[in-house]
Amino acid sequence: MDTKQQLLDLHKDIYLQTTAGYEAWLSQAFVDMGKGTVTSDEHVDVKWADGTLSADKLKITGGGEVVRFDGHVVMNIDKLPPAESAPDQAANASPAPEPAGHPGRTRSVSSKSSNPK
Repeated sequence: MDTKQQLLDLHKDIYLQTTAGYEAWLSQAFVDMGKGTVTSDEHVDVKWADGTLSADKLKITGGGEVVRFDGHVVMNIDKLPPAESAPDQAANASPAPEPAGHPGRTRSVSSKSSNPK
């Protein structure tokens, strides 16, 4: 730890926990307390109440306001919030427009007559 420059270089079994309930496990992290950043160029696992995330790299900036994951990022969400029902929206919905280039009726155009002579 460099107390003058407020730098911390961590290795092995690093555990981070936020006040919002997020937990992260890292094997390496570089903390710049002066800038409010945390970076890790090694694998990271994150867990929260509704899911998990794993990635090859992590960068936290803005004192924790922005978290960026890079490399083989995989997120699993266990619980999605229920969709809000809107019964008025279904009644007021307009019909879907015809797709472009698809006329309502078609007919075959041919240079040959379909009636035999």
